[in-house]
Amino acid sequence: MDRETLRQFARYELEMNEENRRMIDEFTDSPCDEVVYQVTLDDLMAVIEKIDASQEPYNQFFRDWQEPISRKTMFKALGVSIASGALVKGQKVFGLLRFEEDVFAHISMVLPKLNSNELHAEEQKPACLVVDTEYLKCLKSHYDENKTKPVSEWEYPDNIKMEFIQEMSNYFESHQNCPEGEIELFRRFVQEMADKGDLKAKRVLGANYYGGSQAFPCDWDKAREIYESIFEETGDPFCANDLGYIYYYGRCTDGVPESEKALRAFAYGSAAGIEESAYKLADLIRTGRGIKQNSDVAFNLIRNMYMDARSEFEAGAYSNKLADLALRMADFGDEVNEDDDIDAYMTAADVYGYYLEAKLSIEKRKQKLKYYGDEVILERAEAGIEALKGSIDFMEDETVLHKEPIMLDHFLRDAKVLGITFKKTEDDGFKLSVRKVAKEELSGKTGKFLVTLPEYNYCKLLNKIYIYLLNAEVNIEPDYDKEYIITDIENVYEDYSYRFMSGDEPVAEFICEEWGYKTLEEKDNFNIEI
Repeated sequence: MDRETLRQFARYELEMNEENRRMIDEFTDSPCDEVVYQVTLDDLMAVIEKIDASQEPYNQFFRDWQEPISRKTMFKALGVSIASGALVKGQKVFGLLRFEEDVFAHISMVLPKLNSNELHAEEQKPACLVVDTEYLKCLKSHYDENKTKPVSEWEYPDNIKMEFIQEMSNYFESHQNCPEGEIELFRRFVQEMADKGDLKAKRVLGANYYGGSQAFPCDWDKAREIYESIFEETGDPFCANDLGYIYYYGRCTDGVPESEKALRAFAYGSAAGIEESAYKLADLIRTGRGIKQNSDVAFNLIRNMYMDARSEFEAGAYSNKLADLALRMADFGDEVNEDDDIDAYMTAADVYGYYLEAKLSIEKRKQKLKYYGDEVILERAEAGIEALKGSIDFMEDETVLHKEPIMLDHFLRDAKVLGITFKKTEDDGFKLSVRKVAKEELSGKTGKFLVTLPEYNYCKLLNKIYIYLLNAEVNIEPDYDKEYIITDIENVYEDYSYRFMSGDEPVAEFICEEWGYKTLEEKDNFNIEI
C-alpha cells in the first residue's frame, strides 16, 4: 500500500470495496519493516468525527477499520506502537498522555475489543453508540489544553487520573526522586478523586497519610478517619489491618494502645488471610492485651506461620514476612524458661539463629519494597545478634558432623523432592550435590536452601548444598555424576544404612555414621555454595 492509500485508510476515508479489502489483507499478511505513512492525532480525530456523523452499524466500522488497524503490520506501517503507551519520554510523566502517540495508543486501547458473542449483540447498533466518542473528544481537548500548561495544572478524565495515581503509587515504593510537578499533580488528583468518593483514591490517600510519603506528610488522624470510613462502607480487611496498627500503637491517642479495637481489627484481617493481622493477633494473645493471655496459643500460631514463610522465602518470595516472624520466634526464646510449661523453650543458639534469619530476610526485603517499620526490624535483629554473641561458643571446624542425614531429611520434608548427584572424592569418600526440584520439575524455578547454623554464625541462602559421607560403605552403588530425583530416604537397618529412593526404585544405599556439611565456602560451577 502506498503512502496516500494508507493515509486515507488511517482517516477512515478509504472506500472499503472488495478490491480494497483484498489489498489490505494481502498487505497485513506480509512483514513491514518501515513506516510508510506517519499517522497523526488529527487522522484519528477524523475517524471519530466520521463515526459521530454517520449512522453506520458498528460491525461495519469494526470490519473496515478497527480490526485491520490493530494488525501488527498496519501498526508498523503507520508508525505507531500500542505497546509503547509511551507515557514516559525523557520526562517522568507517569500514566499521562504527553505525546500524540500516547493519545493514539490509549484511544486504540479504549476502542472496544469485542469477542464474537459481544460483537453479535452490538453489531447492528450505530458505531457512535458503541464507541464512546464523547470521551475520546474530551481526551483530545484535554491534551490540546495541557500542552500550554505546566505539569501540575494538567487535566484529564477521571479514569486517566486514576491510572496516573496508580503509576505514581508504584513509583513511590522504590524511588525517592520524583519531580515536584508530578508530585503536585498526584496530590491534586488523589484529593479530587477521594472527594468524589472513589474508593481506590481514598485507599491511596489513607496509605500516604499512614506514615507519610513524598506527596503527603504523616497524619495518623487523617489516615484513621479515611480507613474507618472505607471499612464502614466496604468491610475491607486491609483497612482493618492498617487500623489495627493505628490502634495497637496508640498512633492517635498519644501512644496509649487501644487494645480491644486492635484485637477486633486484627481478628478481622486474620480471618481474611492477612499475614500481618495474624501475627499481630498472636502478639495480643501472647501479652494478654484485650484478650486472655495464652503463650501456647500464640506460639503455635507464630511457629506455623514462620514455617510457611520460611518455605516461601526459599522459593523466592523475598518480600514476605519471614523477618517479622523470625523476630517473634526469637522473642519467645528470650521470654520462656526451660521449666515453663510451653513448647517454646530454646537455647541461646536457637534464638541467635532466628535473629540471623531476621537480618538476612529483612535485608532481602528492603531490596524489593519499602515497608513502614522495616528499619526498626533490621535494628532489632542486629541488636539481638550483638547481645547474644558473647553467650555462644562458636564452632571453628569447617565441617558440621551428624550421625544421621538430619539436614538432608529436613530439606526433603520441606521440598518433597530433591535432585541429588552422587560423586566420589579423592579420599574414597562421597560427595552429594543437592538442589531443590520444583514440584512441576520443568518450571525452571526450583527455589533455594535457607541454611542456618547458629553455632557457626552462619545463615545463607544457597542454590545447592554439598553433603560429605565420611567412612561410608556402599550397599547399592549409584551411577556417579548422574542426577537422581530423590523422593525419600529410608533408614533401612539399625546400622546407619540409608537408602535413597526415586519413587519406588532404590537408586543408592550407604552405611555411614558421619554426614558432614561444609561451612567453608567453595566455588562450584561459578556458584558460591557450601
